[in-house]
Amino acid sequence: MIRVWDVNTGEPVTVLAGHLGDVNEMAFSSDGKMLISGSADGTVILWDMTSLERIGFLSGSPYSIIGVAFSPTQPLVAAASRDDSVYTWDVSLDAWKTFACFRANRNLTQAEWNQYIGEQEEYHLTCPDFPPPADLTSVQN
Repeated sequence: MIRVWDVNTGEPVTVLAGHLGDVNEMAFSSDGKMLISGSADGTVILWDMTSLERIGFLSGSPYSIIGVAFSPTQPLVAAASRDDSVYTWDVSLDAWKTFACFRANRNLTQAEWNQYIGEQEEYHLTCPDFPPPADLTSVQN
C-alpha cells in the first residue's frame, strides 16, 4: 500500500491499494499529476494524483519490480525487474485509446469516454473500423 500525506498538515489523506506484494519503488511524473509504483508482485500501477485513483495497471514481469521511472520527454514509463529486464509502456492518451479499442473490440460509449478519458478531449470514435455504439449513432468520424 501507498500512504498519501498532506505535506501542509502532516495528516494522512488516503491509502492507494492495488499491489499484491510490497511496493519497492515509486516515481512522480515531472508535473506531479501521476505516480508510478512498482511492486514485488511484478506489477506497475499508474496513479492519478488529482483523483487518487488507479488509472493503469501494467504487468509484464514474473519478477519483482526494483525500479520505475517516467521519461522526462515522452509519455513513457519504464520498470526494471529483478532479472535485469527493463519494460517500457506508452502511457499517452492515444495509446490508452488504442488499448481500450483492442480490449473492448468496439468503440467506447459516451459514458465510458467520460469515465476513462474525461474532458481532456471531445468524444470521437476510438475505433474507426467499428460502427459507433448504439448511444452515439449520430457521432461522425
